[in-house]
Amino acid sequence: MIYVAQEMKEPTYGWPAIQHCMAALPEHLEKVLTKEVNDLKIDVLGDTAIAFFISRSSVKLKARAELHEPTFRVSMIFKRTPAGWRAIHFHESALSAQAAQAMSSAH
Repeated sequence: MIYVAQEMKEPTYGWPAIQHCMAALPEHLEKVLTKEVNDLKIDVLGDTAIAFFISRSSVKLKARAELHEPTFRVSMIFKRTPAGWRAIHFHESALSAQAAQAMSSAH
């Protein structure tokens, strides 16, 4: 499993390391105000599926007075197992300032 978060310098490999990243969230994150998933596209290729979407969030971080409102592109890869579909890859790509401005003016 691979988790590539936009705010992290390096990818995170393996479920134990990903769990460690998620467990650390309460240290930095005070509250999630909104979370949107838009433009979801899914392609199923046998026992593998690829998903792509735009994610928008509004969160209150403990270290900042202002809201943190990232918009980013996400691609995920899923594998069908006997227990059901499981995510095996998650990648966030931050939008450039120019792309973010164009997307916000389109709404």
